[in-house]
Amino acid sequence: MGNSKAMLCTIVGSLAVAFQVLPSYHAGADNAVFPASIHLTGDPNLLGELLQGQCEGYLRGSSRATLFVTGDEYDQLVERARPHLERGTVAISFVQTHGEVQRIVNRRTGNGRLEYHSYDSMVSELEQLAASHPEICALHDLGGTSDADKRIWGLKISDNVNQEEEEPSTVLTGGIHGNERPAPEQVIYVLNHILDHQDEDDVAELIASTQMWFLPILNPWGHDANRRTNANGADLNRSFPESWSIGSPDLPFLEPEIQTIIEGFLDKRIHLVAGMDYHTAGEYYMYPYAHTTKPTVDFDVISALSDAMGEAANYTSGNVADLMGACDGCSMGYNYGSSGRLYFGVELGTSMAPPASQLEALCSRNLASAKLLLNRVLHATVTGHIKYDCEPAVGTVFVEDIDSPTAIRNPIESDPTFGRYYRMLMPGTYTITYTHDGEEIVKDGIIVDDSGQTVVEVEFGQTDCDGDSDTDGDGDSDSDGDSDTDGDADMDADSDSDSDGDADTDADGDADGDGDGDGDTDSDGDSDTDSDGDGDDGSDEAGCGCATTGRSSLGILSLLI
Repeated sequence: MGNSKAMLCTIVGSLAVAFQVLPSYHAGADNAVFPASIHLTGDPNLLGELLQGQCEGYLRGSSRATLFVTGDEYDQLVERARPHLERGTVAISFVQTHGEVQRIVNRRTGNGRLEYHSYDSMVSELEQLAASHPEICALHDLGGTSDADKRIWGLKISDNVNQEEEEPSTVLTGGIHGNERPAPEQVIYVLNHILDHQDEDDVAELIASTQMWFLPILNPWGHDANRRTNANGADLNRSFPESWSIGSPDLPFLEPEIQTIIEGFLDKRIHLVAGMDYHTAGEYYMYPYAHTTKPTVDFDVISALSDAMGEAANYTSGNVADLMGACDGCSMGYNYGSSGRLYFGVELGTSMAPPASQLEALCSRNLASAKLLLNRVLHATVTGHIKYDCEPAVGTVFVEDIDSPTAIRNPIESDPTFGRYYRMLMPGTYTITYTHDGEEIVKDGIIVDDSGQTVVEVEFGQTDCDGDSDTDGDGDSDSDGDSDTDGDADMDADSDSDSDGDADTDADGDADGDGDGDGDTDSDGDSDTDSDGDGDDGSDEAGCGCATTGRSSLGILSLLI
């Protein structure tokens, strides 16, 4: 008992010292302490109450929360927790102060290069990579930010890199919270791995069959200022619109970075099917919903991928709202809800800014998980085109026993440019209803497995796309599949089943059916015009009908085979 009291006094005493040493933070003041990373430890239920729904940095049910706080936020937390701090039922400790983080991220190598990227050094590296691999890399200025001097940049990798193709696109993003320093490093690490291993089979397939995007820094001002927020003081990962859930055509006011992400990137990608947004810290892979613990209609496929990525990195996997608490306005929720993209969040490591010497191990640990995401659409996926009157059309893809009219996400659709659609599923057999302009086509028995993609083409309206009046697609006006108009299956126009242009069923070019090639019109096999087989024009020899019948039978049999 005495030891317990001594420990309690030690905790309270150390906190009292901390309160005396650390001044209250005032907005705009130059302070070497805040913003800072802190640990709040105590009973899980008590922590949940003290954090008042804050989800970032807190694994629900855990006895410790890792928080990034400004001076004002720290003061508010201390005020809420003061009775518990005095009783010793909770404790606060500092993990990294602002000054400590600055020293880490501004540290340089022996060659004078920053060990962590600044915004400028990241953009410079992206420019160098694009210039060094022009056949598969293209760098894009996606748009502006709350800092007029900084832009959001994205690098694309694909075989036809300067075209927006109907191939599926994927994206890895980082730095939406500027103080979460490993996040941009993870993105550029995966990007460099793809380029360094582009000749290996698995990477070569990604380059040939997909369009990969890498956006390392979504919050340039916050990155260089080591702040969670943008220059306007907004938390960008709480600033995505929620109106997708009710189909509102009008977006609310958007922070400049969010407007760039949506209008400059997301809306311009024809088929962005999956993505990952990197954060720190906590060591978990998370999937939507973000605003509720209710499972999505895609729960089976989205949780399976998250679990696989978590297992590969030895991280915890789970629904973000269930793990950390509900979060509104998150990138993950917007991407899934607005278009059905399989979108994930990752909390890397255990520190907002680990020493740069630990980055290689951290990024390598999460590499295999990134490749699982990039590769997922090439397996157990239904894809194809939806067309109306032979032209690309927008249509919905509704999977029976999975999708629901009341699902909290917009329907999966084909694109208007190519009519292409993608739907990732678990292996199994499915019934899918395709809808265009009120019409439905139901496809049964669609088999999906891990060996590759399952192609299902869907055509509404006119299905013969060669412009004639039949339905065989060969360019003539009958339906026999050849290019003449007589309705038989050969290539002449005489209505028989050979291709010599006469009206019999052999291919010798005369009008009899003996196949003798003698140019007469009887069927006795000689060169006269009677049928006696003797070579003159009299009827004094007969008896060739049997052979003729045999030849005709063989001709018909060959057509049947």
